Amino acid sequence: MRRVAVLALGLALGLASPSGLVASAAVAKIGVRDYEFTPSGAAGVVGDTVSWKWADGLQAAHDVYEDHRLFRSQTTAVSGTTFKRTPSAGTFHYYCTLHGGPSGGMDGTLRIAPTTNDGPAGAPFVVVWATGTRTGSAFDVQYRKAGGLWRNWRTDTAALAGTFGKQGAPITVQPGEIYEFRARSQADASSPTRVSGWSPTASYTAA
Repeated sequence: MRRVAVLALGLALGLASPSGLVASAAVAKIGVRDYEFTPSGAAGVVGDTVSWKWADGLQAAHDVYEDHRLFRSQTTAVSGTTFKRTPSAGTFHYYCTLHGGPSGGMDGTLRIAPTTNDGPAGAPFVVVWATGTRTGSAFDVQYRKAGGLWRNWRTDTAALAGTFGKQGAPITVQPGEIYEFRARSQADASSPTRVSGWSPTASYTAA
């Protein structure tokens, strides 16, 4: 059975502006061992850092390669090597190119959710889908009222965050309503096939 490391959700995140983000981040540590990543699954929120570390006594070289080349490490057998990323929102499957593949083998998965933050008056509010070092430069973001149909909010945007409900766009936020968000990351707006899976859902109850 695969082991899953779950990072603390709801981390404090200070927002100077949608493009000026300061995060208080947690760190997920993943071991690169012969023929396995331990743990093979990690979940967290935007602003968290993921660190892969090559274990002692390796008998073979390994690397970390995301299915769509959204991140890739060097290939090495040197113990103590580290590879770090602060992922943007999405679900990212990765593997060792020498001992795995998109369908399995020596592989793992990251699931990174967006975060939501109060606006100056509580509503509208801010949704953050990327900070700092990230896994892509264009993002798709969807929203829905809790349990409803997903609708596009941002498509191929280079922005890292947005104010939801600002001047009624995409909708007028209603106090007491629960809004849900998911996002995915892609290499750039011109590479529609180099895109992550959708992220876990983040929710916000409007004041």
